[in-house]
Amino acid sequence: LRHLNAGGVVRREHRVAHAGGVRVVNLTVVDLRDALKTAEHHLHVGLHDLLAKAAELFIVRLAHDVVIILLGNLVILQEAGHLEEAAEE
Repeated sequence: LRHLNAGGVVRREHRVAHAGGVRVVNLTVVDLRDALKTAEHHLHVGLHDLLAKAAELFIVRLAHDVVIILLGNLVILQEAGHLEEAAEE
């Protein structure tokens, strides 16, 4: 077989006949750095999300408890007023 290369020079290829099949082994180099960065990112974002949800729950519970305390105090003051009115009568 004859082929011209980029310089216009004729070069010959020789193919060798093999008794068995030709085996091509393609070894893949495994680089886990990208997978590790991705896993680290997901863990980081997950922890931030968990912390944000905990903070949001704390704020909601705090607001709820403040409302309950204020309403409870209002009821106590109203009942005390009714007791004072009843004592005056």
